[in-house]
Amino acid sequence: MLFRSEVLIRCDSCTALAWCGPKAFKKKNHAKKYPAAWELVKSYREISAQHKITLLQIKGHAGDAENERADELAQTQAAKPF
Repeated sequence: MLFRSEVLIRCDSCTALAWCGPKAFKKKNHAKKYPAAWELVKSYREISAQHKITLLQIKGHAGDAENERADELAQTQAAKPF
């Protein structure tokens, strides 16, 4: 299969990585129980059909500069009102 691009996603969340796995959302009620996560999973699946995506689990809060920056950005966004 010819992919448009290759992407490496480094993530410290076991849960987020599990949501993107092939066994995620196999139960019918999961999409209703976790609608926001389901929307992300659908988007991931659509994108991964066109792009080679590699998921890499990294250790959180271990001094990884990129992961620390991602945590800072997430905290900043979480503090903002909707």
